[in-house]
Amino acid sequence: MLPSRSAVFFPTATLVLFFALPCFFVRDPEKKSSPPVQLTKVFATLKEMFSRINHYKSLFQFIIIHFLILDAVNTIIVFMAVYATKAIGLVAHNSSYRPPWGR
Repeated sequence: MLPSRSAVFFPTATLVLFFALPCFFVRDPEKKSSPPVQLTKVFATLKEMFSRINHYKSLFQFIIIHFLILDAVNTIIVFMAVYATKAIGLVAHNSSYRPPWGR
């Protein structure tokens, strides 16, 4: 028999408190003031980076291909979620998975 939620709550809360205790006693480091951003320097750095892109052609190709593949995979996931809810009738309370952004 699986333990109920109330039986699991106390040990879980105790462990969370135990591991969170150092956060209450450690001081935050002092913040260092950063120099103001110089837009001309930022754009000069970007120009230099894009001028050197020929030296790292395979890395640039990897980044572009990686972006395109992730975009395709995410699109498939979204369309399958819409298909599962509209065509199959799957709703969130029928499954054991609870997305962190919804109920």
